[in-house]
Amino acid sequence: MTTRNHSQLIAPAAEATISYDPDTGKEIWRVMHPGGFNVAARPVFANGLVYIFTSGLTGYLMAIDPTGQGDITDTHLKWITTKSTPHIPSPIIINDALFLVTAKGGVARCLDANTGTELWVKRLGGDHWASPVYGDGKLYFSNKQGMVTVMSTSRNNPQILARNQMQGSFIASPALSGKSLILRSTTHLYRISK
Repeated sequence: MTTRNHSQLIAPAAEATISYDPDTGKEIWRVMHPGGFNVAARPVFANGLVYIFTSGLTGYLMAIDPTGQGDITDTHLKWITTKSTPHIPSPIIINDALFLVTAKGGVARCLDANTGTELWVKRLGGDHWASPVYGDGKLYFSNKQGMVTVMSTSRNNPQILARNQMQGSFIASPALSGKSLILRSTTHLYRISK
């Protein structure tokens, strides 16, 4: 990630997320996590903020302004939520909308990426380990029960455009290649294209 023409390596750990200078290894900043826990979903950088996610008994989603130095826990947290946070699948940000889905129960949410305000919530069902992907103006969610749900990217009232039951369990995140969607289940490899 690069802020103000300076690259940073963001390294989530059990009790803190730490930013390092990738050239020197010197610590730039750190944010302490409430309680201490392991991290599963990858950090995301967009709109000038770093979004980090934690697992454990209480999952935290935090938006951090990465322009500080030292311990910025009390000074650079823009917003934080523990409601229906992803413990395994990473979220995706499109413009200023943050789309995420819970690992258990498949609760999809859209948050304003700048404020953390919930814009909508929709139950997709199933258990989601694969991260959602964005392609052709649509979001694709694939779950462990083999269901692939296609949704619009609306900030208001998203529409479920399709639900496709496939073979096997989706644990790996889908990939996009040109105009093709590549899905790997525990038993099949799919290539879907127009």
